[in-house]
Amino acid sequence: MRSENWSPSEGPHEEDEEDEAGEAVKAVTAEVEFSLPGDDAHDAVPVERKKKVGKQRLKLHELRKILKSFGDIQEDASAGKGSHTTFIRSVGGRKFSYPIPTTSRDVKPCYVKGVRRHLKLMPSDGVPDDDFFSRK
Repeated sequence: MRSENWSPSEGPHEEDEEDEAGEAVKAVTAEVEFSLPGDDAHDAVPVERKKKVGKQRLKLHELRKILKSFGDIQEDASAGKGSHTTFIRSVGGRKFSYPIPTTSRDVKPCYVKGVRRHLKLMPSDGVPDDDFFSRK
């Protein structure tokens, strides 16, 4: 139910609508700016895309090689469920472990981050991202 005097240049506009269950919900409509290729205003601005170093997807064999390069990390395939392998590390007299799924050759970034966090291999633990990923 848009008011008759509303225009996109006025900014966000709220509308009362009903969802599928018949409950009232507010929908917000706003003007979106965009430009087409060849528009002079955006041609002079270079766009840089940086690869996130900490969110890399690794192959399972690469992750194994990286973790084994630290020397004090062991892998125990029998400690995880049937489709997982577990990496174990002792730090300061405490044992830390983290299971990684082995159903795919690729290890998702969330598991790479998880194994680093649990095994104390994060930048806050003294292991920078480039040092960790350069070991593959």
